[in-house]
Amino acid sequence: MRKIAIVMALVASAAFADPGLGMDGNEKLCPNYGTNRIGSMYTDGFGPFVTGEFLYWTSQMDGLDLAYTQQVVQGSVTHAKQKVVAPSFDWDPAFRVGLGYYCDCMDWSLFLEWTRLRSDVKTSHERETNYELVSLWSRPSVSNTLTLNQITSHWDFAYDTLDLSLCPGYFRYKYFAIKPEFGLRGAWIDWRYDVNSDYTEAGV
Repeated sequence: MRKIAIVMALVASAAFADPGLGMDGNEKLCPNYGTNRIGSMYTDGFGPFVTGEFLYWTSQMDGLDLAYTQQVVQGSVTHAKQKVVAPSFDWDPAFRVGLGYYCDCMDWSLFLEWTRLRSDVKTSHERETNYELVSLWSRPSVSNTLTLNQITSHWDFAYDTLDLSLCPGYFRYKYFAIKPEFGLRGAWIDWRYDVNSDYTEAGV
């Protein structure tokens, strides 16, 4: 099992330019295009809001090959016909939900978002006739004295992130406006990989 916790600080900004003069011939500030407040509970665009997304993701991991098969012809191994047995990763549903608040003081906003994904992959392979099944997860001494009949694996994966972002309002200047965004991300990644093998005495 592996557990990983990650915290990152993110800084981003949005900016656009709109040079020109006002109708009176004087220099003007870049217009205030406002903020997208879809989902706010208040008609004036300020107050709490919630968001939600349905996701369909696939998670994959390297280094999980179980075994390989090789053909046996009249007691000798044919290395030209080898095949690797590995997990087949599928697509899984996930979700992302958020809770935020738009403040009418200088158009600030605070937003917290949670993303969750769970993946469960099971793999099983049995030894075929005239083929040898060799495990990649056993000691060489075991493989030389026993015959592997079946190998199975179970990979369990859990992924969670929390994103906290603080967004001030637009800072308007003569030729452009800029909207910075500051954020923190915490990630919790947990996975477990179990491998089971079924052996019999060599030659049985």
